[in-house]
Amino acid sequence: MKRAIRVAVASWLILGSACTTFAMDHNYLTQEEYESLESSIVYSDKGIVVENEPGLGYLVYRDAAGTEKVAKYYSGEIKVEKQPYYDEEDRIGYIDQLFPTFNFDNRDTTIGNIKPGDNIYIQFDNEGYIQYISAYNDYIVRYGKVHTFNMGANSMRSLVLEDSTGRLYHYSIGQDTPISKASAPYSLGKLKEGEWVRLLVNQRILGAGQIEEIVEEIVVDPDSKVISGIYRGELVSVNPYQNTIGIKNNQVLQKNGWGMYESINQLRVEPKTVGTYYLGNAVSFDYIKNRIKSLDGYVYAAVESFRGKDEAVKLNFQTKKQITLEPTTVTYASPGVVKLLTGEQIYLADDAIIVRENRLVGPASIMVGDRIQATITGENKLAAANILQGVAEGSLEVYRGRIKRIDNYQTFEVETFSLLEDGIWYYHPTPQTFSIQANTKFLTEAGIQMNGIDEFLTYGDNSKESEVYTIIAKGGEAVAISSMPYSKEAIRGEAYLTSSGDIRLKDTYYYDRTKKRWSLLSRKNAAVNLELSPNTVIVKEGQLVSAKAIKPGDSLMVMMEESIQDQNKQDNYTAKSYIVIVE
Repeated sequence: MKRAIRVAVASWLILGSACTTFAMDHNYLTQEEYESLESSIVYSDKGIVVENEPGLGYLVYRDAAGTEKVAKYYSGEIKVEKQPYYDEEDRIGYIDQLFPTFNFDNRDTTIGNIKPGDNIYIQFDNEGYIQYISAYNDYIVRYGKVHTFNMGANSMRSLVLEDSTGRLYHYSIGQDTPISKASAPYSLGKLKEGEWVRLLVNQRILGAGQIEEIVEEIVVDPDSKVISGIYRGELVSVNPYQNTIGIKNNQVLQKNGWGMYESINQLRVEPKTVGTYYLGNAVSFDYIKNRIKSLDGYVYAAVESFRGKDEAVKLNFQTKKQITLEPTTVTYASPGVVKLLTGEQIYLADDAIIVRENRLVGPASIMVGDRIQATITGENKLAAANILQGVAEGSLEVYRGRIKRIDNYQTFEVETFSLLEDGIWYYHPTPQTFSIQANTKFLTEAGIQMNGIDEFLTYGDNSKESEVYTIIAKGGEAVAISSMPYSKEAIRGEAYLTSSGDIRLKDTYYYDRTKKRWSLLSRKNAAVNLELSPNTVIVKEGQLVSAKAIKPGDSLMVMMEESIQDQNKQDNYTAKSYIVIVE
């Protein structure tokens, strides 16, 4: 039997051409196939498929530099592999449930199955023909409300999505993009500002830290109730004539947990429309009226204000075995399970009361990256939760781009840009213009340059055109411009100060870019020392601040040039930090 080997890109043939290697770790060849290819491969490349013409024997792809190239092939002589990104069946099922037209693409073996938008790795022979090609897709789910939607005059529509942190995402939407609402087809023409939507986004990886996003499908949230609060209390009475329930020791879920106890509170109920759940089972309100007069446990209520009175629109009756967790970040999400940065795994069901942006939503509305405030049962089932609005970056956003043009003392334009989000740089293949103000800060390895604006010019020996900068911007205004190196490695943890005033992190996690998830750095809770450079930028509560603004207990996300995993230390690590965001 042929021995299958896993081919790591670093060990593949790299010759002295201007070609790049491709960081894929799921290509499989037999030993015999690999040796055969190795003897004939001259060079390799990677990119995104623009066009594929199997009948004519060529494809067009765009490389990491943005250059379109034509690659020829003989259909009968090419080794083709197509590997889906989602290897875990539960994650495949998750996308299938969220997007009705999504069709999971199993491993293919013919060149005809290489489609526009696929990320590809290619190996060429000495005549310039494709000898081997491997492709894959990488999908994410992005959730938010429609900020603006422009139908336009051509086949492309313009959608600006605003997520719960206030960040804006710009997308071009094709007129044939599938769209649905409440499991029924929906028209793009009906899409309006303020609607909450879920986007299936195909991420096309152009290079390290450069990701282009294309919308493949849109699902519009059903119309939902506007919630004034989540209540918790002990059931003491059910009035079948006035359709009310009485609860004592009533508490309201607030940002810092459950609030002060209140006296007996009467909540109105509309029996025909209220969602009622008893110990995980869906029941009618009549069941509660007839069977349960009191309960040795809690009742959770999603409440809306109706004509000046509180009306419960969803009730969840549970036992008293409840735990309220500290707000934390969701690192994995599916309709049935979420995992938290702190390590908990929480199970979701229809009885859970979940509120996002004052709206009553379902389990599928919990997304990776959300900050969640959760109360769980003894079985780790979610009873009630608030999805908190993030304040990590506020109105400031972090960009990185190469200078294309400078309008001296006024504006500058980057030819393309990457936008930092939760430790990952997302690439946007469009130019972006920023204004320069008198108070714009210019940072180099020597620190803040007092005359930085005078040197940020398009002419002279120190011209900044074609140079790459990190830009901290508020809207279209550049607040700070830094010459820091490309910082793609991310860690996060809780800040504390040493006796000498140095900043350290505890409970530190690092972002594993291979596994695409946050992982605990050390089980010994080793300290991480933050080494701040003169051109480091620190963002807190939507403002650019100094290191003195970091306080003990602050949650920090830190971007570095080098991976902290490369340090062979068991007790102390040093993070040479260039971007620090107080979350």
